[in-house]
Amino acid sequence: MKLEHIKAVPFPGGNGIDLQWFNPAPEEYTGVRVVRRESTHPLSPADGRRVGDISNPLLFSLDSSFAYHLDNAIISPELAAKFSTSRIVISLGAYVTVTEPGVKWEITDGSAVYLIVSNGGALETYGLSQLEDKGLQAEHVYYYTLFPYKADPADYIFDRGNRTAGMAAGKNDMAGLMYDLLPIIYHRYDNRLPAGDAPGMAEEDKEKGQLRRFLDLPGQQLDQLYSFARAAGNLREIDRVDGRLLPLLAQWIGWETDYHKEIEKQRMELRNAPALYKAIGSIPTLETMIKQITGWENRVKKFLYSIFIANQPETLYPRICYRSEPGSPWLEEEDILSVDFAYDGRPTAVRDENDDLQIFYHTYSKGSWNIRFKTYTAELGWKPSSPFTGPPSLTIDKYPSAAFRKRQAGKKKRAELWVFWTIYNPVTYSPRVRFRMKNFLGQWAESRTFNLGGRGVPRKSPFAAADHLQRLWLFWLEAPSAPQGSWQLKYNRRTGTNWETTRPFDFPPDNGQNPRVGDDLFVLVHPPGADDADNGLTVFWTRKKPLQGAGAGLMSHLSCLEIAYCQKTGLDSTEGGWGPVQVLPKETNGSSYDDREPAAIIDENGAIHLCW
Repeated sequence: MKLEHIKAVPFPGGNGIDLQWFNPAPEEYTGVRVVRRESTHPLSPADGRRVGDISNPLLFSLDSSFAYHLDNAIISPELAAKFSTSRIVISLGAYVTVTEPGVKWEITDGSAVYLIVSNGGALETYGLSQLEDKGLQAEHVYYYTLFPYKADPADYIFDRGNRTAGMAAGKNDMAGLMYDLLPIIYHRYDNRLPAGDAPGMAEEDKEKGQLRRFLDLPGQQLDQLYSFARAAGNLREIDRVDGRLLPLLAQWIGWETDYHKEIEKQRMELRNAPALYKAIGSIPTLETMIKQITGWENRVKKFLYSIFIANQPETLYPRICYRSEPGSPWLEEEDILSVDFAYDGRPTAVRDENDDLQIFYHTYSKGSWNIRFKTYTAELGWKPSSPFTGPPSLTIDKYPSAAFRKRQAGKKKRAELWVFWTIYNPVTYSPRVRFRMKNFLGQWAESRTFNLGGRGVPRKSPFAAADHLQRLWLFWLEAPSAPQGSWQLKYNRRTGTNWETTRPFDFPPDNGQNPRVGDDLFVLVHPPGADDADNGLTVFWTRKKPLQGAGAGLMSHLSCLEIAYCQKTGLDSTEGGWGPVQVLPKETNGSSYDDREPAAIIDENGAIHLCW
């Protein structure tokens, strides 16, 4: 049993898909079950999430007198009036197909299809079946299988042709953006609300004026175009690309797609194809032959499918470089620390209660950004990396910062390891700061959002550090209150079990001006001296600096990056003791190169060693 005219299109309101199909045998198959899965099509009614069971839509019934004109492929005025009574307009271009004289007819009117079936002396008229699947992730492809069934209990029929797939668009509010860009006079006179109860209209639309409701027509189409443009970034991701495009990816590497296999198996074959090519084919054979003849190790490169990709940045791998004491030569590990890679950012290192070294970093794995960590012990060396933020998800977890502190609780010392990081939602692109804490029993708590001072405030780039009294200092960037403002540096201190204030402290200004705190935030805590004095901290960051001689013309936008820093003397007071903002001098005045990513330590003599 094969259904016809199966379609899956994005829901105009966003985060949903409209499904449509036509049942050519409604008298035998009374309904259809729709099942949804991700990454591949369902294979049974229980394989996936059930979207709904839809009965065949009976529009109206006719008496047997209409059969004469239908057998002659004629749409009579009486039949057109019957459709009009059901609020269906039949155009002049509609035509009748006689499937079985006196029993079954099909009327086609553009994209609309209607079926008339003789049943017990009456002619029953059916139309297209429709179903809305809402609450879906934007820019995500969903796969559907439709299972017609008979009677009760249902006897489901599986047919590979009863499948479709669609991508859900997002609610990007392009209509609201266009409305906000209009002069305010248009808003003032846009006060004509819908008359009466407006049946069928959404509640939020009843409070909109006629102009705002009109802009929803092009706005929803622009929302879909924007979602499809953003989804283009997944075209090279094997696990997220639409399964119907997998043969195109296969052609790039010369892989022959087996269309008899399910999409999930096609993905697996394509994912493993590079490893298979390394084991068989002309290149391994040629390398073995050259080594056998000459005895030399060799490497062979095939240039047929080599493509230069300009928009894929170089991958970065963590490495280890160390020295035993200041002034001694640097020693570098021969191998990389991990095969986990990233395009930006840096690891953060901390020693825990056992004096083991732990390194946290973000990496790109299985189509998403997440945070992992590695542990170094004196007995076992480096352990394999482990996930820290859980399995891959639609959120982006990046830029971790870790700090370890001990605190006194009664007569029992307690140790805490804190990790903060930035989490992005790819739909809203609004960053938040999340954190996890490991207690003295070695148990990690669930991750939570850092909401000090208010929920929903965009925050990013956290940096945590502990002082000699085991107080936890946390710095972060917070979104400005004004739309055109710059990000502001905030901070707070945790003593015991609570933060000192319910609202964060503001970083001091630079001679009354904005200190322009940008990326690459780093905080260095100074330990106290012999007399338990001279403690404090230094905050480093990167900011833009206009190039000298750029002028006020077309070259005025040129700039480079410089490292700025500000020192605070004394750690007893949270707010006081801040000195002036200073800039790390460049090797040559007016140089256009970028100084960035500062990292510093302080030795036993109180000297700061800065790398960037």
